[in-house]
Amino acid sequence: MPDDPDDTNDLVYNLRPDDPETYNRLIAHAYRRLEWLIYSMLRDFGGVRRWDDTGDVTGDVLHSALIRLHKAFSESELELTSARHFYQVAANYIRWELLSLAEKYRGPQGSAANHHTDSTGGAVTGAADPDTGPDQLLRWADFQRKAMELPPDLREVFDLIWCHRQSHKEAADILGVSERTVKRRWLVARLALYESCKAMNFDWLGCADPVRLLEYVRDGASERKLRLFAVACCRGLGALLGNEANRTAVDVSERLADGVATAAQLTAARRAARQVAPEYATIMSSSRSWERLAAAAACHAAGGNAWRACRKTSELVVECLVCRAGDHESCNVTEVRTVELARQSALVRDIFADPVRPVRFDARWRTADVIGLAEGIYQDRAFDRLPILADALMDAGCADEDLLGHCRNNGLHARGCWVVDLALGKK
Repeated sequence: MPDDPDDTNDLVYNLRPDDPETYNRLIAHAYRRLEWLIYSMLRDFGGVRRWDDTGDVTGDVLHSALIRLHKAFSESELELTSARHFYQVAANYIRWELLSLAEKYRGPQGSAANHHTDSTGGAVTGAADPDTGPDQLLRWADFQRKAMELPPDLREVFDLIWCHRQSHKEAADILGVSERTVKRRWLVARLALYESCKAMNFDWLGCADPVRLLEYVRDGASERKLRLFAVACCRGLGALLGNEANRTAVDVSERLADGVATAAQLTAARRAARQVAPEYATIMSSSRSWERLAAAAACHAAGGNAWRACRKTSELVVECLVCRAGDHESCNVTEVRTVELARQSALVRDIFADPVRPVRFDARWRTADVIGLAEGIYQDRAFDRLPILADALMDAGCADEDLLGHCRNNGLHARGCWVVDLALGKK
């Protein structure tokens, strides 16, 4: 366990620039706190010890941490102005080192990938334990990043209590606020992180329910992307989309998303499609047909409310295909529904990046080659060129595995693809 907080507080309050002994004792506090947290990690993720090739999981990280802490605190890299300042700086260093350890094992390229052992240390083929393996460790690292993104007043309280094991009263004394304020901030911080954890535990890649995926991205989704998803759903009907009025409604909705059509033009196209399908008003009646469902999908895709447009279009396209399959005895209706839901889920993941793991696109990657390729892919819907775009991005200095992997996978792509949009600076 870490040393007595009262002791540490006294050290900080009595700190003088010419007092190396006090600096060393403060470094020792931060070091011991980091060591304790690392061993807590090892307790929760027991496989980490077996993943390590050196046999000393913590040694390198702790040694590196000690050097950096010593340099920061004792070589005048920063000047501590108060106990509050010390705890802020120490918490940042502690979290960086914990993330450094997690990074060693996280993700498909980490040293823990596709490797686990039995309780005796013998190698076992197959995936790691889902509760303690590298994928769960990745979520743990993401949790730490979410803590860093808390508002400053909440993060400060969280760090004092979680990183430094201060009591509510001790945290209140350090911050110069009431104990009640600390308790309130601690509660708000935990609730915010709880919501983040719920999102991080969502199976973004495995979910086959497009509506649930849309709900997951809704808060950060632009109207443009929502509309492009509705359009992509309709285009999946192919010839079943039917007459020219339906196709025009879908095309105008797409042009509105790209800013080259007006709301008035969209309304006119939607009305024209409705006139061709007079039964639209009773589309959900028991006498519905796949033709009526296709017409309804086109009209909803051209709706004025982008969120309602994408949700209703998604549902209607599924029902249209199921209804059409029901006309043929040889068709498996359940399979048709499953395949279409999987297709639409793939479209959501193509148009919207995972909001919990956003990719930061460096403006320096937007070279002439990257922009030219991305523009051509977007205008021509030439998604077979995405691997070439990946090469151009690498030449520009991009090494993000999620971004490059999306370009090179064989999955479904549509206008609004998040990688192409990032390259073109589209929202």
